[in-house]
Amino acid sequence: MWRLVLILFSAAVSFTGVAAQQASPTPTSTPRPLPAPQETPVNFRSRTGVSSMYDGRPSMTTSQELAVRQLLLQKYAFPLYRKPSESELAAIAPSSDIVLRYKKFLEQKDTGIFKLVPDAGCSENHRVVVATDDCLKYTMPGAGNSYSFRTANYRIRHLADLMLAGDKFRIPGILTHGLLAPIGNIPLPEVSMRTPGIAFLTEFKPSTDFERAVAVEDLIGLGLERDGFVYSRSVGAYEDTTYAMRVIAYDGLVERAVPGAQYNEMDFDRRRDVIVAFRVVERPPDGSVTIIWIELSNTAAPKLKIPTRSTTLETPKGEKP
Repeated sequence: MWRLVLILFSAAVSFTGVAAQQASPTPTSTPRPLPAPQETPVNFRSRTGVSSMYDGRPSMTTSQELAVRQLLLQKYAFPLYRKPSESELAAIAPSSDIVLRYKKFLEQKDTGIFKLVPDAGCSENHRVVVATDDCLKYTMPGAGNSYSFRTANYRIRHLADLMLAGDKFRIPGILTHGLLAPIGNIPLPEVSMRTPGIAFLTEFKPSTDFERAVAVEDLIGLGLERDGFVYSRSVGAYEDTTYAMRVIAYDGLVERAVPGAQYNEMDFDRRRDVIVAFRVVERPPDGSVTIIWIELSNTAAPKLKIPTRSTTLETPKGEKP
């Protein structure tokens, strides 16, 4: 039995050595899918050590277990949550004309610019890399279709804050409350915490009770109207329109499993409570959108009082996660 463990450990070490020499591997024309992580319902009881594949075998020391588990995660889990490479970001970079036009704005603190491309089915399943021309062009996690303001980078869909779905923006993140509303044709430099449409976002109080949070999520799915603005997880994507948005990414436990190890997916994400304003500054015929944005507030993620039964905050019914 120990021979199998040693073989596994050696193979993982070999992978680590190769990865260290190739910081930004170039995708091949026929990429292979990553081993499918097994998904389980959110369970907020602590899980430690390696998975049950080692149960009943001669016990390893704690340090050996942790070393094997870390190498397995590095091989199978880390690629799902990695940052895009420089070449991947270059492939989806906004036009130089747009960047130059907003150069002064982008010199301000807590601002940014990014581009979202239409969903080409590349991120329908975050476990599989789809070998089509569009998907091979955008090989970062999320395939250029989903973005996280909390990490200021592209992410896999269910850890993102914003995605482009046809003619709509959606907030796809799991274990989150997402409030999004168009607030008009307002130049982004003029937006502040006092701008109409922002007030409700600051007044909204996330609940620390899980059942209450689930009930609130159902209401958000239907749309909340306040002061003439409608806040929901899905709104139309329009050029020359400014949006106000709050994402409350609760901290918690979302269990995943790769061959040989279980892990908490939230360990690979920056769980925060953020308020941002963003504006669509370009939407060409190809369906992509270029967005400039500013962060108005960034605080620690609230903690829920989680029941012992397995459950989760989910994307509203009828919407694709």
